[in-house]
Amino acid sequence: MKRQGRGRGMAVLASLAVSGLWTFVGWSQGSGATAAARRSEAPATRPDGATSPRGIAGRPAGGNTVGVPVTGVRGITETVATIMQRARTRGLGWRPIAFEGEEVRRRPFVPADDPLAPAVPSWPPQPQGFAAAQEVLLPQVAGTNFKAVGTAAGESPFIPPDSMGDVGPTQILVHVNGRIKIFDKTGAVGGLNSDDLSFWDSVRAGQELTDPEVRYDRLTGRWFALIVTFPATNNLVLLAVSSGPTITDASSFTFFSFPIDLGGVGESTNFCDYPGFGVDANALYVGCNMFSGAGLFQHTTGYVIRKSSVLGGGPIVVTPFVDLTGHVTAGPFAPRGIDNDDPLATEGYFIGPDIAFFSRLVLRRVTNPGGTPALSGNLNLAVPTTSLPLTQPASGSTTNLDTSDDRLFMASIHRNKITGATTLWTAHNIAVTSSCVGASNGGGRRNGARWYEIGSLSATPALVQSGTLCDTATT
Repeated sequence: MKRQGRGRGMAVLASLAVSGLWTFVGWSQGSGATAAARRSEAPATRPDGATSPRGIAGRPAGGNTVGVPVTGVRGITETVATIMQRARTRGLGWRPIAFEGEEVRRRPFVPADDPLAPAVPSWPPQPQGFAAAQEVLLPQVAGTNFKAVGTAAGESPFIPPDSMGDVGPTQILVHVNGRIKIFDKTGAVGGLNSDDLSFWDSVRAGQELTDPEVRYDRLTGRWFALIVTFPATNNLVLLAVSSGPTITDASSFTFFSFPIDLGGVGESTNFCDYPGFGVDANALYVGCNMFSGAGLFQHTTGYVIRKSSVLGGGPIVVTPFVDLTGHVTAGPFAPRGIDNDDPLATEGYFIGPDIAFFSRLVLRRVTNPGGTPALSGNLNLAVPTTSLPLTQPASGSTTNLDTSDDRLFMASIHRNKITGATTLWTAHNIAVTSSCVGASNGGGRRNGARWYEIGSLSATPALVQSGTLCDTATT
């Protein structure tokens, strides 16, 4: 969650159940009649023979930019026992709940609609009558369910909490504003249960913290946690790397930090907000929305952290790529680093919705990410119509939930075990009609979840399929 000050939030991990009122509109990789129908249909094509949406996007912009790796400081290693002793000594105890008002670090302006974007809920468009023949599949039944963090007892008195976490072989690591905790898979708390200030104390330079991220990396068997500090400008990006896959009292974390103006790249008067974190075989990727000290949007910036430099004591090696959006001209807003657990991967990526136009995603390809990285120009991808989401009504509340904007959540690359194809999956919130079509105006709109599968990543990225989950009730 982006915000001006420290995270504010109830720290509760919630599970979502999809009721019968929600309709999944799009191609699925299910079984039975749906899958059979999908196999029997050729991809829908445009009149010009292409299989991607038309749109005004779809052409690369600019050539590769070779980065300049900057060597930072060495890491600081601490055992979990040491961290927990500091947390007990600090004894923050109960803190009043801190509420946050309307978010301020949003898009700098409402993007323009792409008049050529297809107004369809899914891609490829479904053949006429196909939706009615789709098999209705029940959602998975929830298994173990437990409350991870709460507002009581000084755990996380911040609203919203910026709930983040990931799952390892035997444990679940949860990091929210105010608290970091490890659980086993039955919900029992493990050796790490610290306030965030104590956990990050060795590298936070006395500053407050916000926007936590967590990844478990299957390739190295390490946990990676990331967070940023929030002075007015030139804040720090903090990284913690575990000693192994299981976190106990005897385990350790090695902590790294770097200022966003590392190497004097012109970010000293800006603030990194809403870091988008990704991990692959070669590097760690951090994308930032950059705002001035006065809160005005400047551009977006990406950082490529050489993975091998942070698996030991360091020093950390970071390659910054400044201004991915040409101020507000074109490029990925809220760029996310992309997760990829393919051990043979040789390229990395950033992705985000375009800063200037709806119905366009923008990728940036990183070559040689584990050495001297080079960043591609904008790789534009036209998608079915998108829009900014509405605030979301919440059951039992008179206050709607803030849905942020159309920024992407979790982006990851997966290999299809049947076909061998490697594709990127991502999703975001948009406002839609009762037919699940993205719409930036008009009555009867509601929020929907739009997902994408993107292929041909090493060449010209292409939309393989997309779908929209929404409530199709008339009102």
